[in-house]
Amino acid sequence: MLALAQADPTLQGARDAALIAILRGAGLRRAELVNLDLKDFTASGGKLEVREGKGGKDRTVYLPSSAIAILEDWLFVRGSKPGALLCPIRFGGQVELRRMSSQAVLLIVQKRATEAGLESFSPHDFRRTSCSDLLDTGVDIVHRL
Repeated sequence: MLALAQADPTLQGARDAALIAILRGAGLRRAELVNLDLKDFTASGGKLEVREGKGGKDRTVYLPSSAIAILEDWLFVRGSKPGALLCPIRFGGQVELRRMSSQAVLLIVQKRATEAGLESFSPHDFRRTSCSDLLDTGVDIVHRL
């Protein structure tokens, strides 16, 4: 699914690849993803500051280097103005510096899953996969996620 989004040369392809890379790499919830601002990302080390996650708790998560590179590609397109990290894109190709909705994230993931030939897939499936990967490497997910 990520490879398809990356192969899409449009602005939506760059944004969708970043969205998928964050969901997959950090295991965020949809609400946490759309609440991210540009200031919450530190490229060196791939640090993401998740504000007011489930239960109103803040936490720091780290992206793998592959996700950092994909996110930096999106930021080249998005620009460096303050605001939402992931943004809607108008039909004319203009990036709107405002938050996406959680529903938009769901629709994007479902669209990309369909393109990848997957019948049923949700953003939360990325979270489960991310948690499984952490468990496989011995990370204490009780205190991490």
